[in-house]
Amino acid sequence: MILVGSTQALLVTEYGRLLMFKIVLFAAMLLLAAANRFWLTPRLAPLLHTDVQINALRLLTRNSVLEIILGVAVIAIVGALGILHSAIHVALA
Repeated sequence: MILVGSTQALLVTEYGRLLMFKIVLFAAMLLLAAANRFWLTPRLAPLLHTDVQINALRLLTRNSVLEIILGVAVIAIVGALGILHSAIHVALA
């Protein structure tokens, strides 16, 4: 809240909306990482190449690519936030 100033500034300024979008993307990355770690990775354990294992590997690959894309988007948003005026300046004006 230091750079945003208030909840209203978080909701009505471009800086605040971009910050909220970044947080949503980061949360999506965490959900994908948790799904990969706790749901898909254990399915790779069997020694035989079963359909379940092949499907888990396909889903793990897809989720990993999505995580990379979301990570690049988060970094791009951080760059955009760095050049915008923070919302506290708008809130104080």
